[in-house]
Amino acid sequence: MDGMILLWSASFFVSILTLILAIVKRSWVYMLLSTLTFLPDAYYFSGAVNTWKNIGRTPISQK
Repeated sequence: MDGMILLWSASFFVSILTLILAIVKRSWVYMLLSTLTFLPDAYYFSGAVNTWKNIGRTPISQK
């Protein structure tokens, strides 16, 4: 299994688990933890990785 997929699935599993725990316990701390653990997944699926690749390909104009 690829390391990136392993990290993505672990982050997703922890975020869902803490979300369920936050709903059951009604705790803002667990909700915040769920949000923070889901941020890498949201960053990846928003297309930010592809955007950074395209920025690297942008030529710099010189006068």
